[in-house]
Amino acid sequence: MRQRSDLELSAESGEFRPFMTAEEYYDFQDRFQKQVGPELDRHAEARQASEKVAREHYVH
Repeated sequence: MRQRSDLELSAESGEFRPFMTAEEYYDFQDRFQKQVGPELDRHAEARQASEKVAREHYVH
């Protein structure tokens, strides 16, 4: 017998169970920003630098 999902179980019981609570969501968002934010910033800086070089050298 397959295991039933939380969505199926909550539909049967008539109660809504969210994927994560607001507190868990904000905690996840904070951790994500601390872990991934600096990497995204580095990518953005590198893209801006390459676009600047492209504008300076390839614009006629």
